[in-house]
Amino acid sequence: MFQKNEALLRECLSWLRETLFGIIECDSYLVTNATGEIEPRPNTMGEESRAEARELIALIRSIEAQVGTPSPSPGPDWLDDVIDGRGDWSHLVPTRINHAH
Repeated sequence: MFQKNEALLRECLSWLRETLFGIIECDSYLVTNATGEIEPRPNTMGEESRAEARELIALIRSIEAQVGTPSPSPGPDWLDDVIDGRGDWSHLVPTRINHAH
């Protein structure tokens, strides 16, 4: 039974990453980076979007902990930085994880 649940959780990770990507990209100021790619500028999202992003990050991390591996990382690099709380994205690191909704 756990294998079925684990497969379902892994499948959800890519959807959660896409949702997080969309929230951040839609509510952030977009800039062109050094390689010519467009990416969101950290610390430019509204508070409501930040709260949603924190919840998604916490859920992604919780699922990764449950299945024992990080989510598949098709990119972009800035999204990995967001999920890992690296660099200027560290302000989105959830302070607690609570998914008992």
